Amino acid sequence: MYPGQPRRPIPPYPYNRRGRQPLPRRQVPAKPSLLSMFHNQEGKIDFNKISTVAQQVSSMYSQIRPIISTFTKK
Repeated sequence: MYPGQPRRPIPPYPYNRRGRQPLPRRQVPAKPSLLSMFHNQEGKIDFNKISTVAQQVSSMYSQIRPIISTFTKK
C-alpha cells in the first residue's frame, strides 16, 4: 500500500469481517434432463413411457382446450 512497508500476506481462504472462515458452499445436485425421465432401469429409452405420457398430455389438453379458448377469443 505505502512505499517501503511490507504487504500483509493474503490468507489462503477468504475471511469475513468477523475473522471467521465462512462455511464451505454446498454443491447443488445436477438437475435431471427431460429425456432422462424416460429412461428405464437399464438406462435405455422407454418408448412405452413416452407414449403413455404423450397420451396423458393429449387427454389433458383436450379437457382444458375449452377453458383456454375462452381466454384467446377476441
